[in-house]
Amino acid sequence: MSSFNYGFDVQAMAAAQAIDSFDKQFGIYSKKTQKWKLQPYFLSLLNSCHAPAQIAGVYVGSVISNRYGRRMCVFVMSLYALFSSAIILSSNTKAQILVGRTIHYCYLGMELAVVPTTLAELSPPRFRGSMVGLYWLSIKVGGLIISVIAKRTSQLNTNWAWRIPFTLFFIIPTIVASLIWLLPESPRWLVLRNRHDDAVKSLQRLRKPETSEAQLMAEVNELETAVAQQPQKGKFLEIFKGTHLRRTMIACVVNFFQQASGQSFSSQYGTLFVKGLGGVDAFTVNMVNNAVNVIGILICLLLSDRLGRRPMIHVSGLLQVGALFAMGALGVHVHDTLPERRGIVAMLLVFSFGYSLGWAPLTYLIAAEVPSLALREHTLRLAYTIKLVTEWAVSFTYPYLEDGQYAGLGSKLGFIYGSFAALAVICGYFLVPETRDLALEEIDWQFSTDVPTRKIRSIN
Repeated sequence: MSSFNYGFDVQAMAAAQAIDSFDKQFGIYSKKTQKWKLQPYFLSLLNSCHAPAQIAGVYVGSVISNRYGRRMCVFVMSLYALFSSAIILSSNTKAQILVGRTIHYCYLGMELAVVPTTLAELSPPRFRGSMVGLYWLSIKVGGLIISVIAKRTSQLNTNWAWRIPFTLFFIIPTIVASLIWLLPESPRWLVLRNRHDDAVKSLQRLRKPETSEAQLMAEVNELETAVAQQPQKGKFLEIFKGTHLRRTMIACVVNFFQQASGQSFSSQYGTLFVKGLGGVDAFTVNMVNNAVNVIGILICLLLSDRLGRRPMIHVSGLLQVGALFAMGALGVHVHDTLPERRGIVAMLLVFSFGYSLGWAPLTYLIAAEVPSLALREHTLRLAYTIKLVTEWAVSFTYPYLEDGQYAGLGSKLGFIYGSFAALAVICGYFLVPETRDLALEEIDWQFSTDVPTRKIRSIN
């Protein structure tokens, strides 16, 4: 549920940037177009300045999660979100909304640190792909809900047109903070703390009634054996040594390419980009774009535990490459005709579908699966930092690359993002292991025995 707020934030802000009253509140008046417009520097800061706070949130979240438990991290970040949301909702100046969004992303960084990892730890191996995929699904369902609301409120002429969507930021954290202590703690975290009885009780709640007592004890014993075979607490520099280096490289590479192919362009600037094209209702396209994302993720959830991670990653990457290069080709001509505009919008939707079909949800799963138990927090901190720095670079540079006052590339940006998507396909083929049906301890064992990446597979 907490992941809904990620979708709320991204899509509420993306929609707000295309709402006239938001532009009037935070933009400047253009005598040429006789409209209020957000300046490129403000757009760049609004969609990228939060990166340092989110990186800090990842670090703080991983520390709280590791020391005090997954539930404590979720509880703390939910309370924090109520404070940061109040700053965003009450914003009247550029400085206040920039500060508010920056502070709010510390909460979203903590969420990134704890939710995918916890889902991977709670899930039985045969359902882990689908369970971790729910993280991205809930983000996109949240985005779909907020885009429907924003389409309706955009018709208002007051600041409530963009403030009403922002009020939703309070709902989910309040519910999650109230109910989180009713959920079981991660058995793996409990085993790391030598709390055997608590780990057994947690697994009983998570696995019964379909799991026998013998199976429960076997899983607990497997966890304890895995913990006993490695240091209780690894050091950061160990992630660059021995077989850990390969794991670190896989986690970092998939997180880099998840953002380098331009998803921020679609999610954060998509509504504004379509509005700039003209001739197509930007809020309707935003709503359809989020619906397409949800469909892609649902297909991924249904197939990733059946076909495996690698096939979904490959198909996802190829769809992104095709859509982005087609978008760039359409942008070579001055898109002053309705068919060209519709073609560009269609390619934007195909790109979003392809992204959600594999790279979007499976990146979190792969990054959570490949690190060793003792070094998972260190590996994920580095991988998510690379992800957020890459996201910042895309978000910061987009307004300058797209706007006619600067580079004026427009849809030709598809050539840049498409090139990174093509590299992602190549790296995905050579680096991404197939971990379908493998327990986390089994993955750890195969990496420890130096099994080649593409030959990692279930031994069942």
